[in-house]
Amino acid sequence: MATTSIQNLNKPKDAFEQLEDEEGTRQGFCHIRIQQRTGRKTITTVQGVAPEYDLKKIVRYLKKVRLSSCHLSAQLRRLLSRREVLHMSMVSVARLILAIVKMWSEHRLLCVAVAFRLFNCLLVQTWFVPDEYFQAVEPAHRLAFGYGALTWEWRQGIRSYVYPLFIALYYGVLRLTALDSRAAVVHGPKLLQALFGALGDIHLFKLAKRFQGEQEALWSLLVYWSTWFGFFCTPRTLGNSVETVLTLIGLYHYPWPAHLLKEDERQTRRKHTWLYIAVAALAVLVRPTAVLFWAPLALWNLFRVRHPVAFVTRTCLPVALPVFALSVYVDRVCYGRWLLSAWNFAAFNVFEGGSGHFGVHPWHWYLSNGLPSVLTVHIIPIALGVYRSRNRVVLWLCVWYVLFHSVLAHKEHRFLLPIVPLLCLYGGSFVNRLASSQGGSKSDKQSHRRLLDSASLDAYWRLVSGRAKTALGLLLLVNVPIAAYTGLMHQRGPLDVTKFVSERYASLSLELRPDAAVWFLAPCHSTPFYSHVHANVSMRALNCDPNLDHIPGYVDEADRFHDHPERWLE
Repeated sequence: MATTSIQNLNKPKDAFEQLEDEEGTRQGFCHIRIQQRTGRKTITTVQGVAPEYDLKKIVRYLKKVRLSSCHLSAQLRRLLSRREVLHMSMVSVARLILAIVKMWSEHRLLCVAVAFRLFNCLLVQTWFVPDEYFQAVEPAHRLAFGYGALTWEWRQGIRSYVYPLFIALYYGVLRLTALDSRAAVVHGPKLLQALFGALGDIHLFKLAKRFQGEQEALWSLLVYWSTWFGFFCTPRTLGNSVETVLTLIGLYHYPWPAHLLKEDERQTRRKHTWLYIAVAALAVLVRPTAVLFWAPLALWNLFRVRHPVAFVTRTCLPVALPVFALSVYVDRVCYGRWLLSAWNFAAFNVFEGGSGHFGVHPWHWYLSNGLPSVLTVHIIPIALGVYRSRNRVVLWLCVWYVLFHSVLAHKEHRFLLPIVPLLCLYGGSFVNRLASSQGGSKSDKQSHRRLLDSASLDAYWRLVSGRAKTALGLLLLVNVPIAAYTGLMHQRGPLDVTKFVSERYASLSLELRPDAAVWFLAPCHSTPFYSHVHANVSMRALNCDPNLDHIPGYVDEADRFHDHPERWLE
């Protein structure tokens, strides 16, 4: 008996008081204790909750949950003993508090992403490429309001109405509620696209978290946000912007092999394989070039399943076929005839080489011009991150994507947009190495991770090494001026002139409006039309349709005007 008593003296007085390790650092655990008093009364003690969380709000929320479930609790008490009820209550309260803390962290990141993209949308006030308008808001304006400009792609049926239909639904709501002002028509689709871009940011963070962990994922997101090209393109109504977001969502839900994931993510591998198939099919319909990502990934997934035939017949086809069927039906309703827009797109741009009418570039253009222009100094941390990384599957996807586009004659910077966030995964991994390199001690890295897990970002930022802050500062120093100039000044005139036309048309009397007409003697499709004027006024621009009828010596109207303006006017 004496020996037992002496041994009991070595035990701590209260196990819940051990919230710090031997070095005096908080362990990041949350202890919940329920102590039985007399009768039904108990005392609940919570220890270890970070100071940035408001305990009063958590208690008020728990009381609401308690009151809403009082009837169910009464039935359970009739079935269970008091000890079982006490144990269940303790476990439920612990799970609920941890879920609130986790949900608050995720929602805070979502709020930050939404705020950043809305700010991004406000700062992008310039024109980029014609497809931003003539492949999205112009056909949507025609669907909703009955008038709008349709380019030759819509007459030939090489574009799908899937993406314009979503914008047309927004326009339809404005029309039904009589809120279709010019500001709502012009800026509404951009705001919706910005919110959709925030969803892509969150899935980029989650994808990086699956591969690298939460700390590296945060740096990957910051590196992506610091790219001027992502800032310049994300809030625009481009098919490439939609393709980028859908690609990030699909890659997050893709069933990656376990050896590519972090240890804590291997136990929570995605079980909803159908979701990535549906997102991939939708991405291909919006931009058929997305098949460059999803064809090799789908084959890789097919080779890794135990029963390939059953996987195709029971999972792939039941998901992909309804998506494609719905797209075909939407095009049938909007075009008025049956067609396969994705096939027509591939036939014209890839097999016939029709895209070369809009410019031809050498095969090395993406390597010598495209990537350096898009990534600027981000190439340095990305290259160093690739060198240090063990997971290069995403890199090979990007390489394949660039190589295939290099074979095509027509090349544009916006075609590289889907691979920019994926390459930033490696850039974020490298910057994270700099952030954690403070003498290389294991305790410092563990304290970094504990601070990040507890959502104490201010304290975490104070522990970040000076080299990481310098690297991020250099990225911002180069990209912020470019983003500000391209978003606020460069090619702003095409949008300002549509505002001028709209205001002048509104100032005309009702008797003069039928005779009003506008001619744009500028490079074809260099200004938006009805989606920014929002008035049924006669407008005409120079035609630059490709040689669809294979006429020998064909020269489009825009080239004839620029070669001999006086002769064309006569």
